[in-house]
Amino acid sequence: MSNQEKYYRNKSDIKSIEGIEVDSGSLWRWDSKLKVLVLEDEDQHVTAYRSDEFDLD
Repeated sequence: MSNQEKYYRNKSDIKSIEGIEVDSGSLWRWDSKLKVLVLEDEDQHVTAYRSDEFDLD
């Protein structure tokens, strides 16, 4: 398995696992250990499950 990080952008506004609204087009990194997407944002730690709402960046 590759150690290369995979990045995604959400195609529409979504609500994170923590209940936080995230605007469409936000950058996310796939965390293969936790099996969730992590928002690349310096101000907050937000996660989401991978779904059809995301495009590979």
